[in-house]
Amino acid sequence: MNKIAETSWKMIFEISRKLHDLGILEEQNPSDKVTLAQARVIGVVFSRAPQSVMLKEIAEELNLTPGAVSQTIDILVKEDMLERCTAEHDRRAVAIRPSEKAEKFRSHRAEFLSRHIEKFLAEVSTDDQENFLRVMTIINNKLNAERQSSANATQENLTIGKQP
Repeated sequence: MNKIAETSWKMIFEISRKLHDLGILEEQNPSDKVTLAQARVIGVVFSRAPQSVMLKEIAEELNLTPGAVSQTIDILVKEDMLERCTAEHDRRAVAIRPSEKAEKFRSHRAEFLSRHIEKFLAEVSTDDQENFLRVMTIINNKLNAERQSSANATQENLTIGKQP
């Protein structure tokens, strides 16, 4: 394995964990502390807002079992971070949407992350900041393309009756 590739992915995970931990330490209200798994579920729900999202769609997006996602959603509903509602396309089905508390959490977390990243980047030259953003954009675009390609292949397999 390429040493730069290995170091890069390890650093991405480490930075993500440290930012999450820093955010938890900064939270004043204990009920506003969420795990990384809970944050990922909340992120999927917000990515579909203002529409609600079905539990199955969240599980597919995160590549988790519906059971695992259901447990996380139960906790987030109890914490008033998510709300259950009637699905728009099927009145018998239950969907998930963000609560007002989740809106505040997202806003606060976005401010926190922007403030800290800005502080860290202040010590980096403008050229290096632009290069960093360019590389992150390239990686993100490649991941989006791979994800779409994988989703298309899965859909094709389902269409012709094969298992993915």
